[in-house]
Amino acid sequence: MLISLRRLGASRKLLTRCYSTHPNSSKRSTSPGFLPPPKLNYEDLVHPDQASNAKNRNVMLPERTWVALRSDLDAWKIATRAEYELSAGHSRVGETVRTTSAPEDKESAIRQARALSDSVHAHERELARLEKSLLDYDLGILHTSHSDVPF
Repeated sequence: MLISLRRLGASRKLLTRCYSTHPNSSKRSTSPGFLPPPKLNYEDLVHPDQASNAKNRNVMLPERTWVALRSDLDAWKIATRAEYELSAGHSRVGETVRTTSAPEDKESAIRQARALSDSVHAHERELARLEKSLLDYDLGILHTSHSDVPF
């Protein structure tokens, strides 16, 4: 005896769509892929209390680690401000390019915008390098965030 699994009135196309074992290519993948690096509060890490906390808990880190961390943090702050100012300047020049009607003024503004764009990209690369360095330092200092956390 042959039993059909097809419901009455259900077409083969509808059943294929509902019960197919092939994934629908139009759906987004649920794979998480790469996770972004964590956003950590580096100011708290270089706070004097943290250094004394680490010392009291016998975390053996050379003093140069704290100095390098503070140095990278200061450089990161300066680079962040500079990148923000360059981006704002790039936006202003872009607006000038869009609103200027004289061809020679437009060419000059385009050259200026390209130069600013190159500077912004250079600052972004430097920021990425500094953020990686800060993250490496921070992840290398285990459990110094709270004195009650044991090693």
